[in-house]
Amino acid sequence: PELAARLEQEGYAKIAEELGYEYHEEA
Repeated sequence: PELAARLEQEGYAKIAEELGYEYHEEA
């Protein structure tokens, strides 16, 4: 669960970075 969420979070961050956006998640 935590690992999957982390991979998903990093995945979105990477995609956002490639698109030129900054990914921020409120924790």
